[in-house]
Amino acid sequence: MANEQSELMKQAQALMKQKDDIEAEIRKAEDELHSQKVGMTEKLVDSNGFPRSDIDLVVVTTARSNIT
Repeated sequence: MANEQSELMKQAQALMKQKDDIEAEIRKAEDELHSQKVGMTEKLVDSNGFPRSDIDLVVVTTARSNIT
């Protein structure tokens, strides 16, 4: 019984660490989006359909991909 509880505690701690790591990755991606002054829904092209020149498209698309 004690071994089973110990194993369950280890599994729970591993899952909590995994959750913390995922949340840290999401925060980092959100920070990258904020640094580019965009979010998850802003268009990446201008009114003429050209890629926006005021943002780093690779950073934005990578950050968005890491969040979803």
